Amino acid sequence: MNEKIKCNFCGEEFAKNVIKRHEDSCKKNPKNIKNKEVEKILTTAQKLSQKAKGTKGRVRVPKDTEIIIMKNVLGGWTYEDSVTKKIFRMAHGSVTTIMTMGELLGMHSRHPKMLNEFMIVPIDTFDDNYTAEDVIENLNLTKLYASDIRPDEIEECILNMPVYEFNEVINKISKSMKARIIEKAIDLFRKGEFTDATKKNIIIQMADNNEMIFNIQE
Repeated sequence: MNEKIKCNFCGEEFAKNVIKRHEDSCKKNPKNIKNKEVEKILTTAQKLSQKAKGTKGRVRVPKDTEIIIMKNVLGGWTYEDSVTKKIFRMAHGSVTTIMTMGELLGMHSRHPKMLNEFMIVPIDTFDDNYTAEDVIENLNLTKLYASDIRPDEIEECILNMPVYEFNEVINKISKSMKARIIEKAIDLFRKGEFTDATKKNIIIQMADNNEMIFNIQE
């Protein structure tokens, strides 16, 4: 006669040769658990596991965290918070300003175009516990930003990226990022810093073959 052993989870008895397989299955299904102490231990373990996964996957940036914001358009940039009436400005020669996570969330909610079209971008925080990537994730922009080059790499891309690689990047990025690249290329050209004829032709094609963006007469 086969010896029967009671399951530590549901309390039912099973043959010795199948009890281990049953317990492995039983502990994965909380509905089968009748032993309250075991249930409590497993539930706690599951909650801790879920908490660990959540912490690793998404970091909640406090609303009072100060974020360094970079301007990514030509000329100046101004934004007035319609709730607090606080005004944020970056003049023509300015590159960065500071906003809190709460201010950034409010702006994104009311004026999504600012961040969705890369007019401004978060590049760092004043808290070592959080990164620009954490900020972007809290704004639900991770997927959008991952599909493009980093906005703070645009100048490097235009001036120093090999032509073949530059062409590949241009073919993959979003329409909004293309607009930012065109703007930056024009600015660098006017300053005499951008002279690569092949890249200029690529950018002209990207601008609907508008040769006048560089004031080029072929």
